[in-house]
Amino acid sequence: SYSGRVTVDAAKKLVTHHVDVAASPKNSSIFAGGKQVRQYSFSKNDKVLQLIAVIGKIRHVVTWDKE
Repeated sequence: SYSGRVTVDAAKKLVTHHVDVAASPKNSSIFAGGKQVRQYSFSKNDKVLQLIAVIGKIRHVVTWDKE
């Protein structure tokens, strides 16, 4: 996991995580100071948010559902 500020490009439907620190020292050298860019989408009347990352040939999807 990592933390830092986030910017959103609504026109391109992209969210960018500007990484300040990472939880694991192993990941810190990979993520810290870098950017993690994710596509995002809303569905079901804007109650479901999905963040999508494609790494290599694998598509990762994180879904939040607001009830």
